[in-house]
Amino acid sequence: MSCLGVAVSVLLVLGAEGCARSGPQGRPGNPKVVVLGFAGLDAGVVRELLDAHAMPELERIVAQGTFRALTPLAATDPAARWSSFATSRDRGSSAASDLTLEPPVLFAGFLLRGPRAHASRPEESFWETADRRGKTVVGLALPYEFPPARLTHGRTLSGIGVPDLPGGDRFTYLTTAEPPSGPGACSRDDANACAPDEGGGGGASAEESIAPRDGTVVHLGWRGGRIETALGGPQLPGRAPLELPLSIRRRPEGGVLLELGGDDRVLLPGEWSDWFRVRFPVTHGYGISAICRFYLVRDAPDLGLYLSPLSYDPSAPYIPISSPEGFSASLAGALGEFGSSGWTAEDAAFRAGLLPELGLVEELTGRMRFSRALTLHEIDLRDAELVVSVFSATEGLGRAFSGDDEASREVMHRTYLAVDQIVGDVARHLPDGARLIVFSDRAASASSGRGFLGTSFRLRDGDASLLDIAPTVLTLLGVAAPPSYEGHALD
Repeated sequence: MSCLGVAVSVLLVLGAEGCARSGPQGRPGNPKVVVLGFAGLDAGVVRELLDAHAMPELERIVAQGTFRALTPLAATDPAARWSSFATSRDRGSSAASDLTLEPPVLFAGFLLRGPRAHASRPEESFWETADRRGKTVVGLALPYEFPPARLTHGRTLSGIGVPDLPGGDRFTYLTTAEPPSGPGACSRDDANACAPDEGGGGGASAEESIAPRDGTVVHLGWRGGRIETALGGPQLPGRAPLELPLSIRRRPEGGVLLELGGDDRVLLPGEWSDWFRVRFPVTHGYGISAICRFYLVRDAPDLGLYLSPLSYDPSAPYIPISSPEGFSASLAGALGEFGSSGWTAEDAAFRAGLLPELGLVEELTGRMRFSRALTLHEIDLRDAELVVSVFSATEGLGRAFSGDDEASREVMHRTYLAVDQIVGDVARHLPDGARLIVFSDRAASASSGRGFLGTSFRLRDGDASLLDIAPTVLTLLGVAAPPSYEGHALD
């Protein structure tokens, strides 16, 4: 089986596990409304699969309700589209918010104030409106919802748009291959120290294709079967760069032994490591925690080791990624560690030829599995009237395998089938009378297809857009939609 064939098998595992569990049924209760968002899926493809009875779970749901292709919005920027969904206002080409990060304030070796994040949002989201009207709300992996909105009656977890610890979303690729010559060449022993110059001459094409905002290639050398380097952390004003020692040992039997943050892991080629939890000491009693993972591309003849962005540690985030602040820690305790940054770094490394297709697919399907477990966990608590859960990894798969070749079509076909299983799992966990809304957002261009809307209940006739979801949800909850809404309730 080819490498891409193995990747398809990984997707099949996601779909196959969907039927293994069935939740509480047969009684009324919460949640009353569940909204599932799958980024990047195409209404035309979904319609074809429904007609072929290849998505039986969604077919069963929309048979009782409605399926429609969504009218495209003017909003093209992903952040603007998700803001349009949240606020029922078409944002056009404007960004959803301007995110600014403030580092911690230190004086005489003591912490005076922790780090903070600020974002200007034009209007409140519909889950904030519902919360303000006394409804218990749960929002999961909400895109570009960082810092998270503070709710009185519910809880939210930020999704794609959370930066990595240094403030971007950048990968690091460690290699013992000979460095390129000329401008942009990088040959330092600091794992986050240098990035290729944009447009730099000479060198490997992979490095030339990497923008500094996306990642760094670091060239290292073996010394007696061992590499001693450093993992760079955030840069705080007026202080030396934070870093931790990173050791890489070559194993005679194959693979490498990684030592980082007091932990060690054996990693074989073609494998992702488990999460490493690290802590960068700063001052008296204060340190910055993070988590990261490695993917061993190759161990010979040259080392190729991918390092994920330094993600906020959900158990002790640098800046809160949930509301209330302890929600992310409780989720990590119940479901295991999870990354808070998006998939754009992995996508950039894949496009540069540094992260293989299998590594990318395993990462993205792993995110889908976690989002599924997260959604079912929160639904089964039965304490929220509204649950909104967004699956962003589907857009990452769509971008990576957008080609018209047979292998890419097979990967995306399996992705849609996996989505169908997730929808079925959620439906089986809902109480009697719950309303289910499934949708996808998609960029507004004629060549990219359209998003879709599927519901377990009948909608009135007419067109529908992303703007109509917010007023529809609020109406189902018995909450009046704000007069600023451009969309209309569809029920």
